[in-house]
Amino acid sequence: MTPVLSLCTRPLAILLLLAGIVTAQTQSPAAIPESAQSDFQKWLREAHLVEHLDFQKLRRISTSSVTKDDPAKRSLQLALLFLTDETEETKAVGKFVSLLNQYQVTNGVSLPETIFYKLIQTCDWPRADAVVEIFVLEDTFAVYLDSATRQVVIREINQRDSVRQPITLPLTAVTASSGPGLAVLKGAKPTDPNTLARKIEGFFENYFVEANRKAQLHDPQFSPEPIEADYVGLKVAGVKRQVLPSDNYWEKITISVEIKSVPEGQKLVCYLSGKYASGLFGRLPSDNDYADIEESKLRSFTGTILRRLQDYFAAGAP
Repeated sequence: MTPVLSLCTRPLAILLLLAGIVTAQTQSPAAIPESAQSDFQKWLREAHLVEHLDFQKLRRISTSSVTKDDPAKRSLQLALLFLTDETEETKAVGKFVSLLNQYQVTNGVSLPETIFYKLIQTCDWPRADAVVEIFVLEDTFAVYLDSATRQVVIREINQRDSVRQPITLPLTAVTASSGPGLAVLKGAKPTDPNTLARKIEGFFENYFVEANRKAQLHDPQFSPEPIEADYVGLKVAGVKRQVLPSDNYWEKITISVEIKSVPEGQKLVCYLSGKYASGLFGRLPSDNDYADIEESKLRSFTGTILRRLQDYFAAGAP
């Protein structure tokens, strides 16, 4: 049973342990990491999606702005092909929608959102400047952050006669309120729209700082994304025994949390990725020395840290 949590409606100060190194990501990188393509393809295999989706290409295009309303203008672009034996467009699209709904019912989270957040985490990219395109025969489906609603959406783009018309897919509503990557905070939404996001970010930073201090390690390095009312993005480096508690590897963890308003309160959907590497003494390994942490380990840690987050709010979230 999900613990009942209440949110105070007045803004509260957050006590942050600021000894860690903090840098903020505000712009898109100049290039895609060399390992991004192989890392993403490996994830497709581990997530058992290769029987449905075939990797086509991953590219960066030059644009003048990261706030383009047209998803085709976003600088990071991933293309996937939906694998089907259907030759009729309507039937192929129907099978594609069935895949999305089946994943949603089984996992409690959206497959398009899962792919989207895996993309931006793998490439270390701001979510406002990325798009996933999925080809289903002659149709193209775009997954991107809608600048108006601030939600990750999937839209069918009709490109016949050069007309781009967004069409909403008939997807099953996400009703799950519990699971490894889900948590519901019950109660009224805080008056300050950014209060909840700040408190969530503060929890993560305190959590990893305290863990390192108990292990007599230097404070972690944090790379937070700019605070948004409905999103928290944070990268953590220089930690050990978090996702892999039985090993003495250095870990790098990327956390993306979407905050969604639901009738019960605020639902948190957490997408997490991680890498590990060995290092000599107290020195951190170079970025090229890290390998991906397998999905089963990440799911287990996601559930653990969200339960800690629930306890944090149940205790009053100072």
